[in-house]
Amino acid sequence: MGGAPGGLDLTLYRFLNQDFGPAVDAATRVLSSRGFGLLALSIVVLGILLRWGKNGVWVALPMLCSLGLTDLLGARLLKPIFARPRPIEVLPAGTFRQLVEVAHGGSMPSLHASNAFSVAIFLWLVRPSLGAPALVLATLIGLSRVVGGVHWPSDVVTGALLGTLVSTAVWLGVNRWLRSQERPELDLAAGNGHPGPRSPST
Repeated sequence: MGGAPGGLDLTLYRFLNQDFGPAVDAATRVLSSRGFGLLALSIVVLGILLRWGKNGVWVALPMLCSLGLTDLLGARLLKPIFARPRPIEVLPAGTFRQLVEVAHGGSMPSLHASNAFSVAIFLWLVRPSLGAPALVLATLIGLSRVVGGVHWPSDVVTGALLGTLVSTAVWLGVNRWLRSQERPELDLAAGNGHPGPRSPST
């Protein structure tokens, strides 16, 4: 097990892991909580189904598959490979603030960040107007893991990259399969309010 990282990673950690006041502390605990993540995901899925009806399944199911694959790769593959200690395991007591519970296992990547970005990027690929607020929320979730003291900044960046790569790959794969089956694409550029094939003008 290695020690604390140095350079920019440690500098950013020190900057973000400080007392910004009770409001930020409360927001950090909420954003890092499992309950908030499940609630946000449920709202997203419900919103997709309500907005696009049965066609929304072609968005919701691949998005959930992307989320599951991202979590699996992060937890079962990357964390054991990096085997990186968390800040609370290597920093001297009293030199950091821990606001949220920490799970056992490696620090890199942050699964909170990877999962949040997996959903956000998928939504952005479906329609940027949906993905933009989701990306803001994903960024705040990632930051909460550093402010809360349980991840290094580079853990969050790595998690965001993982989620982005997996969701993009799933998006491309599903679109290719749907085209081969002559089924609606996960492309809303047609402007008809439902997932459908691209119009000739787009």
